[in-house]
Amino acid sequence: MTKEEKKQLPKDFDQVLATYDLVGDVNNLNYGFWWLDRGVKIFGLPLTASSVKIIDTIPFGENIDLKNITNELKKKVIEERQNEGHPPTLIVSIPLNLKKSEILKSLKNIVNAAGIHKTEPPAKPIIKIIGRRFHVEKIIQGFRLLRQQAAYPDRELWRLGAEIGISSTYSPVLDFKGPRKPKNAIEMNDRIILSKITNRTKKRFELIAENAARGRFLSDEKIDYAPFDYSKIGERFLENAKSRRPAKELFAKRKELQQQKNRT
Repeated sequence: MTKEEKKQLPKDFDQVLATYDLVGDVNNLNYGFWWLDRGVKIFGLPLTASSVKIIDTIPFGENIDLKNITNELKKKVIEERQNEGHPPTLIVSIPLNLKKSEILKSLKNIVNAAGIHKTEPPAKPIIKIIGRRFHVEKIIQGFRLLRQQAAYPDRELWRLGAEIGISSTYSPVLDFKGPRKPKNAIEMNDRIILSKITNRTKKRFELIAENAARGRFLSDEKIDYAPFDYSKIGERFLENAKSRRPAKELFAKRKELQQQKNRT
């Protein structure tokens, strides 16, 4: 780094480096690879509580609907079980023409024979999500704004806000491809207001990004940070996009192989 670049570093840059050591370089990685390699260890894996599920009930005299049972197995035994952390699972067939006492006795013997498997509790996350409530759509929108600013660093703020849909009031009434000169005073005023709203949103998500760089996720706490060089960020986005394409293909193949393994 040049002396000028070093002068721009915030005082707590050591904390940024510590987060980088923990999280790693995510610029040229496919998210799926990164999550399996590091993300799960850092943030933990939120699991739902295990529960007993009915796959299907077959009425007296009716044939088994294999398609329906296959769909229910996929949903309840594969997908929901995955959310529960892949607990050991017992699949049984219970004829409902038996006495309740006989069914319960049989189930007790089956469960006793299979044994109850207590799984290890998941490790506590190294980094905890700070915000209790957050809207995924707003987060995606906010970082999309930063991405568009990087793609078009010289574009006026109101145009970015109109394109992204930052304001439900002002974004729809403005054409982000419109001419530089507003058609009247009302449009000029709308552009000024939307520019302010867009700027506030941009600053907030810069803070969220900078707090994340310090290991504080989903926090817009005010901190000292170097100005964003959106031209350079845009260049890095283009470089990363090229390297991520083959990574996405590899991840898709890996996911397909894992699904085939689960089916067998």
